[in-house]
Amino acid sequence: MSHTLSAMDGVARSAGEQGDWEYLLRTLDDLELQAEGLYLADREFATADLAVSHYAEVTLLGRLRASVDEQILVRLAGLTLRGTVQAVGTGWMLLAAGAAENLVMVDVIDSVQGLTEQAVAEAAVPISGRTKPPSALRRLARTGETVVVILTDGTQLRGRLGRVGADFAELLGEASADGNGRTPGAEPTVVRLGSVALVRRGPD
Repeated sequence: MSHTLSAMDGVARSAGEQGDWEYLLRTLDDLELQAEGLYLADREFATADLAVSHYAEVTLLGRLRASVDEQILVRLAGLTLRGTVQAVGTGWMLLAAGAAENLVMVDVIDSVQGLTEQAVAEAAVPISGRTKPPSALRRLARTGETVVVILTDGTQLRGRLGRVGADFAELLGEASADGNGRTPGAEPTVVRLGSVALVRRGPD
């Protein structure tokens, strides 16, 4: 009889140990899943922080460079322009609106709609894409075409671009857009580039 009881106790103890072992395994599995979940959560937070950190370095110029050939809406100097981004340099972009081309100064842009989500890093921009406003204006001056220069205060000046310095441009035969002002051949007007919102070539 005592042998029978001992055997039964052994079976019960074995079953109890087996139950404890299964419970332990389940507990370990649960802990492992929780740890994995915490790791993934931490990694997501770390990735999010990294993304925010990197995005903090993105500039409007980088967004514009990634939006070449896109149609956008730009507000600046009290104007609203809708057109296609044709080219972007350092501090300027060329916006085609119908038959007109607008050399827009990026620093005076108030808002933009229609940009892509991407951005081009400065390090990825070739030398040809780093030309500054004076260089772009010199190219425009070589065409000899009449342009309209719109200042940040809304003033519009018409004439041909002459010499372009580091921070200014000469406007030859300058007149206001309504036809008043100086006549061709008069002394050139020197325009500070920091006051220029855009330079338009083509139909108004």
